[in-house]
Amino acid sequence: MNKSMNFLAASLVALSMVSAAQASVIWSEDFENPAKDGPYQGVYYLSNWIEQWGHLTADHVYKPTDAAFDMPLASPAGGEQVLWISQNGNWAARSGGLISANTVYTLSAAVGDFECDAVPFWRVQLWSGDANGPTNLLTEIAYDTIGANIPADRGWALNTVAFDSTGSSHVGETPWARLYTDPIETGADPGEFDNVVLQGSPVPEPSTCVIMLTGLLAMLLFARRNTCERS
Repeated sequence: MNKSMNFLAASLVALSMVSAAQASVIWSEDFENPAKDGPYQGVYYLSNWIEQWGHLTADHVYKPTDAAFDMPLASPAGGEQVLWISQNGNWAARSGGLISANTVYTLSAAVGDFECDAVPFWRVQLWSGDANGPTNLLTEIAYDTIGANIPADRGWALNTVAFDSTGSSHVGETPWARLYTDPIETGADPGEFDNVVLQGSPVPEPSTCVIMLTGLLAMLLFARRNTCERS
């Protein structure tokens, strides 16, 4: 009986560990700090962000007017400022930590549709690389991806991609979130992004899952045995 109780206790501990393996935020960006007085006023660098030509500067943070978006910005965006990528083929990227084994990385971003005649050709991408920048595309969601959430005029839509590092050769590299406007299309609307979040969630080891399932079975048998003994 004592061995059964010890195994049951170990199973419960494993179950609690699996339940606790929830996603943790690696970084998030709402582009609200520092606040801007107007669309192009103020000069500063966005911390930890780069673009294809160097550091991402204040010109890429835009404070739209009511004619562009309903203000304050509607969910899944928020506040009054957005990341504005005005040129086709341009991108902005931010890194965070290193890719760990057996981890699911999730990148989400609010994508906006500025009030224009053209369509925004956007891409939300998760890359790996080193401290200098992204080099390997891991996954993406874009305007032409089946199942993508397309924003309505003057609206916003949340789009999310995920990468499972289990067995990946990119473990130990730097994860990069990259927000991109497609260079193929001409005359496209600038890309607007807000509330960008990178998260990581551990994947339980197979042995832990076996212990958890065995423990659940032991719990059921133990409860059934007690019920039979009482009757």
